[in-house]
Amino acid sequence: MLLIHGVYRFGLKKVGVRRDVCYNCKEQCIAERWQSFHCHHLF
Repeated sequence: MLLIHGVYRFGLKKVGVRRDVCYNCKEQCIAERWQSFHCHHLF
């Protein structure tokens, strides 16, 4: 029996951008939010 599997990422798109403060260096930066979904398959 042969089992083939994999994972694909679909629909990667930027859904938001805002100005934020970095937790490490405490300076202003740009924060981006990305959205996608993963598809698992088995054959």
